[in-house]
Amino acid sequence: MLQVVAVVVAAVMALAIGVAGLWALPVFSLPLLTQLSLRRCAHVRATYRQTIASLARATEIAGYTPAGHARRRPC
Repeated sequence: MLQVVAVVVAAVMALAIGVAGLWALPVFSLPLLTQLSLRRCAHVRATYRQTIASLARATEIAGYTPAGHARRRPC
């Protein structure tokens, strides 16, 4: 999906540079860079959660805590 959006924005940028000049480049690049950074941030958060879950589970596997101890329970 990101590739399709990038191609469309690139086409619009090519047309807009003739009208708006070089200001079109940062104006149209900003949404793409924002989307890319938000996706990376979400990926980092997911990786962090998986890491914490694995570390918590390691104590159960080693036998230091009872089974199910690391799982979160609703309050």
